[in-house]
Amino acid sequence: MIKKCLIANRGEIAVRIISTCKKMGIRTVVAYSLSDKESLAVSLADESVCIGPQSASLSYLNLDHLCEAALLTHCDAIIPGYGFHSENAEFAKMVEECGLIFVGPNQKVLKLIQHKNSLKEIVRSLSIPVIDGTQKVIDSDEDLLNCATELGYPLMLKPVTGGGGRGIHIINDTKQLLEDAQRCKSQGFTGLYLEKYIPNSRHIEVQILADKHQNVIHLSSRNCTLQVNYQKFLEEAPFATIHPLLHRKIIQYALSIAKHIECDNIATIEFLIDEHDDVFFMEINPRIQVEHPLSEMISGIDIVEQQILAAANEPLSIQQADIDFNGYAIECRINAQDPKKSFLPSVGIISSIRWPSLKHCRIDTAIIEGQPISIYYDSLIAKVIVWGKTREQALLSISEALNQIEIKRISTNLDFLRYIIKQEGFIKGNYTSDLFNIAYPLWLTQQDEKNSHENQDRLICSKCKQTLTIKQRYDHQNVCEYCGYHLKISASQRIADLIDDETFIEIDAHATSINHDDFPGYSEKLISAKTLTGMNEAVVCGFGKINDITVCIGVLDSSFMMGSMGHVVGDKITRLIETAMDMGVPLIIISASGGARMQEGIISLMQMAKTAAALHRFDKASGLYISILTHPTTGGVTASFAMLGDVLISEPNALIGFAGRRVIEKTIKESLPEEFQSAEYLLEHGFLDMIVDRRHLKQVLTDCLKLHRRDKYE
Repeated sequence: MIKKCLIANRGEIAVRIISTCKKMGIRTVVAYSLSDKESLAVSLADESVCIGPQSASLSYLNLDHLCEAALLTHCDAIIPGYGFHSENAEFAKMVEECGLIFVGPNQKVLKLIQHKNSLKEIVRSLSIPVIDGTQKVIDSDEDLLNCATELGYPLMLKPVTGGGGRGIHIINDTKQLLEDAQRCKSQGFTGLYLEKYIPNSRHIEVQILADKHQNVIHLSSRNCTLQVNYQKFLEEAPFATIHPLLHRKIIQYALSIAKHIECDNIATIEFLIDEHDDVFFMEINPRIQVEHPLSEMISGIDIVEQQILAAANEPLSIQQADIDFNGYAIECRINAQDPKKSFLPSVGIISSIRWPSLKHCRIDTAIIEGQPISIYYDSLIAKVIVWGKTREQALLSISEALNQIEIKRISTNLDFLRYIIKQEGFIKGNYTSDLFNIAYPLWLTQQDEKNSHENQDRLICSKCKQTLTIKQRYDHQNVCEYCGYHLKISASQRIADLIDDETFIEIDAHATSINHDDFPGYSEKLISAKTLTGMNEAVVCGFGKINDITVCIGVLDSSFMMGSMGHVVGDKITRLIETAMDMGVPLIIISASGGARMQEGIISLMQMAKTAAALHRFDKASGLYISILTHPTTGGVTASFAMLGDVLISEPNALIGFAGRRVIEKTIKESLPEEFQSAEYLLEHGFLDMIVDRRHLKQVLTDCLKLHRRDKYE
């Protein structure tokens, strides 16, 4: 059995592999580039080793560095994930020559699959239809033109060693053929071939599990028809809208191919279906797929675990008859892309993220708030996967999940995903590859019309999608008048809403954090946060009057490094408490935080005890402390001063908790209620005193303060 494994990958798939390895008791080593030094995968792995600079060609694609890293850390296996060298027969050979296990199909299978024309000949020999195309690699323009004439347009021009949509072009005439062939060659693709292009097609793939003992089974199918630039972005499982007999035939095709080539690990075998329901073999991907969670959701099988067991020469732990396929799953890939600019990658720092809180919803991601999206790698932020007993239930869940997601400070494809899942063709499930070609121009037109008809003073409510003017937001204190959704506001805006005009005096205004421990990237993040917010730190503290009643007030602002609590935030809050005690006035703290500031390590955690001790002294002095929780209030802030108020108030629908849902569920090994950690759930279970709409908060605070003043002095 494998005891220690090097993960030769990054991002969400590295995090995904770590999760399964921990479950299996396998120690993990993450190979990382300098760009990923602060990544989630590095922090979660048992060990990590730097394999080179930021560029993938000098790190993740450097075979020697990967093998050396595995040997230096005493690993007995390397798992490649997807992309990079996951399908490289030469890499598998090097790994084995180093005396290590390559977690994937053997090098003979990989070599066969790498040469697509040879593979197609084998598939043809099994009487499985293959898309018409050239029978050999084409190197000259003359041969390209002759083959194109013989096959007839439209065609697809593909590089032999391509993958993931790289280098593919749809060709409609001779001029375009020569131009795109030259473009492929300039990108390093020398061997090219041509295939007939099938319009209005559907893309189906079959997940195969195999081992070194000639066992081969399947985990049903996935519908991967919707693609942007030949990159999948929305998939579902199983393929719900083809005839069961056709589905069964495709499954049998896939099993026959896998058995014939003696596949001995996981693979995905892909086919196209034309408008006449004719099926054609496309290709084999001998690795874990980005969309593998779909098959896991409908089968209950951990594919990464089966991949590792097969590589370790273990027989499959399940047989085909053991699998009870259940329900439907839909996956959306959230990418850092700008759909208005032909889905060009976006770069920048994600200032805040809000993931959905739904039953049967899985988020696979390696992105955390404050993390930059690198120019060096793919643009995937997360995969959102939902499950439903029926496809209709899954459709409702994916719609709700996408509507709940908020990602700030960077362009994403979220709006386009929300749009395309509402299209009639997608809802019915009978869509083809042309759905994107039809929907995308319509969406662009809709965006242009929206921009031309909306002034800059308008904002779209992220919950109900209604347009709100500046006057509407002002009149309703940044609460949507249509659905009651509480828009995110700054600390200064909260103070302006609550404190009487011209009465607020800020204290410790110039206090700011510095990078004492030289934590990589922290200084830059502090500068960025100050530039973006105009604040010196994540909390504003001071005193003023609420309807002529003097109070001390502190307001955390989640726009500044997610309102995280470092030593300066802890110091400011502690001094605010002491000021309230010295002045003999009530204390109000409004929380909006992601918890402790990880860049300050143990120092940030010490602020919990410090602020709690100060509040204990304030309580002994008979001070009134009102704590107001807003969305989100999590981590160390929740575990300290935020939940220690004499009166605990929350805004509606705020997320409040210490650890995340997934962490808790994995710890207690139970599913949590769907509304768990919502303000409404906490109120029902006695953790809050009241939920107050922002528009009524000042009056509620006034009533509390007056009641306290009467009790204290009468």
